Amino acid sequence: MPQRVVVLPTGKMELRGLGAALTQRFQPGTPGCTFETVAWIPATEEPYAGFTSGSALSAPGPTARAYPALIRLVRKAISLAEDPSVVLVLIVDDLELENVHQPGVVTATVRHQFVQELLERHQHEPQRLSSLREALRQKVSFHLAVPMIEAWLFADPAGPKNAGVPAAALPPKLAPGLDPEALRLQDPAYLADDGAACVCWQGLSPKKQAEHRPLWLREGISPRRAEHPKAALSWLCLDGDERKCSAYKETEGGAKALASLDWSAALACPEHMRFLRALNNDVAHLLIDPGAYSPGQEAPETTVKLQDPNRTLRNV
Repeated sequence: MPQRVVVLPTGKMELRGLGAALTQRFQPGTPGCTFETVAWIPATEEPYAGFTSGSALSAPGPTARAYPALIRLVRKAISLAEDPSVVLVLIVDDLELENVHQPGVVTATVRHQFVQELLERHQHEPQRLSSLREALRQKVSFHLAVPMIEAWLFADPAGPKNAGVPAAALPPKLAPGLDPEALRLQDPAYLADDGAACVCWQGLSPKKQAEHRPLWLREGISPRRAEHPKAALSWLCLDGDERKCSAYKETEGGAKALASLDWSAALACPEHMRFLRALNNDVAHLLIDPGAYSPGQEAPETTVKLQDPNRTLRNV
């Protein structure tokens, strides 16, 4: 029976490309293992929704908000953990700029929701509760793309090109020496762009302009556009003939670039990409694939914690 690693992604790019990225990274060392991504609504290829965007999360507790998107992820992960053919369930969500300052609050929220879900459903079934807790501790991990999955593409020297960035915009003008998980695009033209070159978008009705507003011009994103990897990638693919003023499509170029991610290059600097390294090493550890292990710093919030008796998941 093949070993199945099941990924619960929270974006369309991840749904289409992350399984292939993991396959080309780990399958050479563990040929009996398969990697698959699971959609929330398979018929329409709708990924699970993320729960970290829109506003900063508050610390979990009696008065904290409930996150329906997280509840869906937790319930699916619990059901998969009971499947004997599944050796690992990976939940992968973007940290997002709204929460980039508090990854610990995000992981605490995830841990809290798993505990709540188990207690609400099985508190009167001690044996089943114990069995489920152990399955989660051995087979489920929660990992973060920081600040979002597009940062991985900037960590790969070929990533922007693979995503569709034209040669004239390469290489991107990034802050030198900066960790891609703290990306800064320092292109003066990008930082000053006001949409004047977006001919198609400018010609739309006000209603359609609001609907198709270029990502780097959106309220809430524009002031932080320098550190927003998806907005930066969209601008690097600027195309005034497109309604959104960009030829970048996460389900096409983005998914292609993710599927072909150069993991070794992305993880080459031992001080950078700590959250991606934590994910990489989690999978390498579980599959006993030393060739894929990446020495260097890992994010303490999401590094594997198999020796921690208080953990709820493998790494949280």
